[in-house]
Amino acid sequence: KLQMTVSLALDEYLSALPAECSRRAKFAEPAVASWLRRWVLHTADEKTQEALALALGASAHGAGEEAVDRLAQGLLKIAVNESEGISERYGAIISVGVLLSQVKDKTAEGAARFLLAPDRRNALAVGLFEVLATAKHEAVCRALCIAVGSAGQVDSLPLPLGDFPSVGSTDTSAAGSDPDPSESVTEPAAPSRNGVICCLVKILEDTKAKGKLATLAAITLGQLCLGDRCAEAVNLCKA
Repeated sequence: KLQMTVSLALDEYLSALPAECSRRAKFAEPAVASWLRRWVLHTADEKTQEALALALGASAHGAGEEAVDRLAQGLLKIAVNESEGISERYGAIISVGVLLSQVKDKTAEGAARFLLAPDRRNALAVGLFEVLATAKHEAVCRALCIAVGSAGQVDSLPLPLGDFPSVGSTDTSAAGSDPDPSESVTEPAAPSRNGVICCLVKILEDTKAKGKLATLAAITLGQLCLGDRCAEAVNLCKA
């Protein structure tokens, strides 16, 4: 609890500092950034990891473009690596979502609005999609929901919209039973915003996904509606 309290306080402190403030830059120095990165990866408590990821994202504003890019690339490698520990992957996935959501200029539009360059944002979003499409461990799925929601509520995910998913047959008169939920929606193979939505719907349709995971998946769909105003994506979330 003490670690989480300190982490949240650090995040609020860093977020309140102007971008050009020298104190913010101090937290982006390699030694401090490395310390925050190690802490977010190797802390066992998930809530503390989430708070530390916010602090890591806030501190990244004081770093140079190359340093932030290396940080994002390193975290993504851990997030997608199934041989890493679940706790490390949880922290890395949450941090990737936080970095994707970092806005450096709220008045700007397009690429100038975000902390990360467009190609790096796309690479992070593709990485999250690929893990989301195959993840089985509940903690990893929870982290993915939080990460996607964090990025998706700020703006549409940096992925193409993608093809509208195919819907399976709903004619059950012959079988006399409900259709298999796993056959109701087929997500596109290529990374896309519709593909992310379909993965979340799959979690909701999974009878094993109860409690916290199902709640997070539902919240994430709502967050995607906030950031992605594309009519097709919003209608799919509502459906």
